[in-house]
Amino acid sequence: MRRSVLVVAIAAVLLIVGGVTAAVALSGNDLPEVPVTEDEAVAAATAAVPGTVLEVEFEEEHGVLGYEIEVDTGDGAVVEVMVDPYTGEVLGHEIDDDVPGQPDDDGPDDD
Repeated sequence: MRRSVLVVAIAAVLLIVGGVTAAVALSGNDLPEVPVTEDEAVAAATAAVPGTVLEVEFEEEHGVLGYEIEVDTGDGAVVEVMVDPYTGEVLGHEIDDDVPGQPDDDGPDDD
């Protein structure tokens, strides 16, 4: 009987710890420290693609960690600009094909 209670208690602790770990990972607390700030990444992105910044995300895309900055160019296009978080270099940009009514530059919706 005592062994059953011990096994159930250990399982409960593991579930609780696992849930807390998942919550921390999803909250973004596990992102690495990088030398390029969000403001510096935005400056690099808007120097490459002038316009109004709509959104900034720090994420991994296609195996590359970086800042993804969505820029409204003012002519109906929204461009995603990827900036290296270690160097501040613009890694590339593409038209955001998730915007309704906008031409698609790279095939079907990415999402």
